[in-house]
Amino acid sequence: SSREHHAPSWLLSFAKNCKKLSLFLHLSTTYVNGERPGILMEKAFEMGESRIDSSTQSKLDVHHEISLVSDLIETLPPNEVPQKLKEIGLARARMYGWQNVYEMTKAMGEMMINADRGRVPVVIVRPSVIESTFREPFPGWIQGNRMVDPLILSYGKGRLPGFLVDPDTVLDVVPADLVANVIIAAMAKHGITASPSIDVYHAASSTVNPVMACDIF
Repeated sequence: SSREHHAPSWLLSFAKNCKKLSLFLHLSTTYVNGERPGILMEKAFEMGESRIDSSTQSKLDVHHEISLVSDLIETLPPNEVPQKLKEIGLARARMYGWQNVYEMTKAMGEMMINADRGRVPVVIVRPSVIESTFREPFPGWIQGNRMVDPLILSYGKGRLPGFLVDPDTVLDVVPADLVANVIIAAMAKHGITASPSIDVYHAASSTVNPVMACDIF
């Protein structure tokens, strides 16, 4: 079935076979919420949800979306597949209110976990953009040269003399060690209750401690 082609379902099926399972923790992203104003609640996705007015659009069918991609891969010449997947994926994501395929597929993963969890206790952690550490193992650590770091390094070395961005733009980043702490705390809290609930935690700077573009460049 198409259900077997989605990684979160594989992992959940594996977890259900673990005799001493206390908790299933899934790492998602805050961007499953899309670009919406106001307060975004820590609420799990239900199957078929989208980021647009459901009264004007048919519900998102996760299994249909997966089958659509599978059929496309089987029918197109191999050299055309990557570009076509990008085009169709972006079009489908925009149709349901997400900005890109990453946001949409992350949301789909949450939907499948919620639908299939049964009595397995589930925690979903949604970080924003994970950046270098705040304290542990030491301030500024990140594995490799990634995320915002290449921009900062290029700017510092004079290779990037300017950067076109609204100085008031909020860059919602969160240190990697704080995300790890959220995960550990959630495991400690929910791993001992054995309650078959699903709990969601956003790990983001949001309006509490926003990083502005003018603070970096």
